[in-house]
Amino acid sequence: MRHFTWELFIMPPKKTKSKAGEKSSKDTQPEIPPEWQGKSVEELKTLVEELESELESCRKRRNKAQVEHASLQTYYDVTKDQIRELEMKIDKIDLEIENTEDDNATELKVYKQKSKYLQYCHENKVKVTLEEDESRQQNYEANQARHMNELETTKATMMAELFETERRHAEEIKNMQAEIEQELSDIWTLPNFEESCVSHHAQLKEELESRRKAELDIVTSRKESHMQDLMQCHEKMCSEMREYYEGIDREQEIEMERLQAEIRKLKKAAQRHSEAKERLEASNQDHGKELQDCLQQVAILEFKTKDLGKDSVSLENTNARLAVTRRLIREAKLNYSRLQDEYSKVQHERDMLRARTSEVAIEACKENIEKRSMLENKIHTQKEAHTTIEQHLHHIINSAGLDERQSNLLLSNLEEFIADNDKITEKLTLEIATAMKSYHKALECRQEELRKMHVPNEEVISIDILSRDQKRAGEIKYGM
Repeated sequence: MRHFTWELFIMPPKKTKSKAGEKSSKDTQPEIPPEWQGKSVEELKTLVEELESELESCRKRRNKAQVEHASLQTYYDVTKDQIRELEMKIDKIDLEIENTEDDNATELKVYKQKSKYLQYCHENKVKVTLEEDESRQQNYEANQARHMNELETTKATMMAELFETERRHAEEIKNMQAEIEQELSDIWTLPNFEESCVSHHAQLKEELESRRKAELDIVTSRKESHMQDLMQCHEKMCSEMREYYEGIDREQEIEMERLQAEIRKLKKAAQRHSEAKERLEASNQDHGKELQDCLQQVAILEFKTKDLGKDSVSLENTNARLAVTRRLIREAKLNYSRLQDEYSKVQHERDMLRARTSEVAIEACKENIEKRSMLENKIHTQKEAHTTIEQHLHHIINSAGLDERQSNLLLSNLEEFIADNDKITEKLTLEIATAMKSYHKALECRQEELRKMHVPNEEVISIDILSRDQKRAGEIKYGM
């Protein structure tokens, strides 16, 4: 533009082809305005240079606005790519959650099958034990009846021999009567012997019961100590995770503050651009008259230098460039408003994504807690059934009236059966603990992924606290 305006005053006039054209141009010469009269060429050059400097400043502002627009467009593209990556990660996490639910359902089916198998084994063992006890009772009754028959037969034989001997030997009969009286006295002392056996059997039963209670107390104390160790380790890991997540949260807050500061800077720049535009329009209005006067003088000079067409083309170019500059400023404002709208939409989508992630994590925690409570209820019911069966078997043993050897054998079999059931129950409890450990490990992995996705640390910690509260509520409810 400076080159064209400089040509207006420096280029020599073109040669005319004919004098007739010169006469016609002299006839159409415009009148010089009174305010331009008396001004020199230097003053006009100074005025043109001022206009050129203003035009150059407008160009610089336009270039700066274009650079800012390009930076905003780049920021928008980067944000869009990050949102797309976050959506892909969310889809991946949803798929992993579905796979985890399927695995939990499979484990639940396996536990149900194991419980049914244990119940079936227990019922078979109880059935076999009852059948063995019944067969032993029947054998004992048959042996007792046979022994009584033998005694009756022996008694009849002895009575016959006694009658025969009484006829022949009266003295021997007296001796035999004395022996019989002695035997009768021994028979009368037999109930005392039975009472001593019963008391000894009761003492043995009490001793076995005390041993069983002591072993149960030892197992319970070991279990409680193990649970306390696990809870302490769990609390320590949670405190470390909380500290780590608080650090990440602080970093995210600092990053958000930095982004907000950049947004404020962009808003201030847009405000400055609008103010500069207003000032430029005001200056254009103020200098409109001067521009008209300058144009008139330029026309006079063109008339003198015979370059009117060229000067008009230069002026049209200048006006076109000014119009382009104004249009670019308007487009920059529109793009800035559009970017602000898109940024608000992105923020809304991010909030929706965070809310959805927290809801999915809470639902997964609730489903796993419900599955665990169902398994614990089944274990508790199984233990109560075992206790009832044990009491019933003790009652049957006490009411059977067996001798010491048979009662000891039956008690040893019963203790072995109880020990087997306790081992099976303990194994099932350990499997539940292992499943809970794997569940918490998977939950920690999901939380780590959420943190990598720049989810706020407060939401992740709230999910972790909710899962721990539900876990403690389940433990308090079922006495674990």
